[in-house]
Order: sequence, then structure tokens, then C-alpha cells
Amino acid sequence: RAQPRTGAAARARSAQRRPALAAGRACLIPPFLPPVLCGGAWALPCLGVAYSRAGLKRPARDDYRVQTYFGCSAVPTEPPAHVAAAAQRALDAVAALGHRDHAYVRVDGVVVDGEFRIMELEFIEPFLHLAAHPPAARLFAAQLAQRWSALSEPQQAEATPG
Repeated sequence: RAQPRTGAAARARSAQRRPALAAGRACLIPPFLPPVLCGGAWALPCLGVAYSRAGLKRPARDDYRVQTYFGCSAVPTEPPAHVAAAAQRALDAVAALGHRDHAYVRVDGVVVDGEFRIMELEFIEPFLHLAAHPPAARLFAAQLAQRWSALSEPQQAEATPG
């Protein structure tokens, strides 16, 4: 089982982040979940209102981070049913709050003791892993084209004399 890096470089990176905390800026720091080391973290990009596909991200050797720029692996794979269902429940909960018309969102989480724990709902600039799944890239492009078309339709109707 990999252990988190605790060397000088990791301490230096941590020290660089402390001024934001010391300046009184609001920060959200999720707890470290050890199962990420052996089971990885799920990333479930959702296009529109439904889950589209998933990837399992595993940290690089001797690391704990599951971002590709830190060397993790990201393998497209079908998640267990309870993971996909939890992601859909999260999207449904967001919709119930009145936020239903999003083009994309990514649901990230880790399975802990058999339960999917959502770590993040990424609505702003999510990495959607489109290159790993070309059909999703085509679906996403089609969805964006449809949204763009719907935005321009009211303007065209207003410009047409009646």
C-alpha cells in the first residue's frame, strides 16, 4: 500500500498554501480518505442531467493524489451500481435545489466501507476525461450545439416580423 509523500517537497508545497489560510480566506479542506490509496477515486462526468460514464483514478506510486498532473492513472471503467446511483442522487438533489440546467458536472468520490462518499461536485471547469471516451466527447459537443441553438431561437423569433 502506498504511503503519502511526506518529504521536503511536500512540506514546501504545504507551506505555500498556508498564507491563504492565514489571510482568513475561506477554504474547504476535505478529509484524507485512506481507501483512495488502494481502491482509487471515482470520477463520474455527467452531461446534462444524467451520469454518462466513469473513470477510476489511482494515485501514482508513493503518492496519494488522484490528479493526472500528479501522475495518477485514470482508467475508463463502469462503476458499481451503487456508485452510479449515488452520483445520480447527488444530481437529483442539486436539481431539487433549483440547479437543474447544467451542461456538465463531475461527481468525484471514494468507496469507504462499501459506501460511495462524494468528495466533490465539480461544476466549474471540471476535467471531463473526454479524450478517454470519444462517444462522450461527441455527446458533449452535440449537447452544447443544442444549447447554443436554443439560446439563439428566442432572438430569431423576436427579429422575425409577425
